[in-house]
Amino acid sequence: MSICPPSPDLYGDPKTRRCVLDCPPSESTYADYTSRLCVKVCNATALLFGNNRTLRCVPYTGCPTGTYADNKTRLCVAICP
Repeated sequence: MSICPPSPDLYGDPKTRRCVLDCPPSESTYADYTSRLCVKVCNATALLFGNNRTLRCVPYTGCPTGTYADNKTRLCVAICP
């Protein structure tokens, strides 16, 4: 799949092979702006974490209030492991 365009804000869904505005929550994927793809695990090299509220990969500062960036799961979590 070629890279989806950043404007509008589209991401490649590997299951449907289409560019989508929102990654499917049923697939537990997150929109990764570095690859323009819906991914299961956010980009560790770019220090990104999955925000379960927005379904976007975000820097640790983008984790919602009351959550923490977990380096092992690459997710924003309510309780640190």
